[in-house]
Amino acid sequence: MQSRLLYRTGATFLVVMLAACKSVGVVGYPAEYIDTHGPTHVWVTGTDNSVQDLYNPQIHGDTLVGFQKGNGGYVEMALSDVKLMKAEFAAPMRTALLAATVAVGTALVISRIQGTSPTNLCFPPGGGNMGLPLPCPKPA
Repeated sequence: MQSRLLYRTGATFLVVMLAACKSVGVVGYPAEYIDTHGPTHVWVTGTDNSVQDLYNPQIHGDTLVGFQKGNGGYVEMALSDVKLMKAEFAAPMRTALLAATVAVGTALVISRIQGTSPTNLCFPPGGGNMGLPLPCPKPA
């Protein structure tokens, strides 16, 4: 029972961690973006305001091609019919925030296991112990 809870907690943490490192944003020049970055997934809004969820998008001349999510159908769309394109981007600030949260959480867990309070923790100088806190030495 306890291992199942641990597995679920770990899986949830992994999903949140992966989601925190990415963000979705508008692409300024769809053809150049696809040629340069080679994304595996984009969202394309046409001039009729329909949204296509495309996988493996590619540019062939003046045409955007890809496969639809769900049915896997092949889609061809003139670049002039692309009103807006969105794609996933790296989110370094979110990643840094996640790393800081994990570090603080780890420190709290370690302090709980060692039976010390967070106010009695010290960080070793020079980044020793992989930057993790240790119990402060007892005053003499």
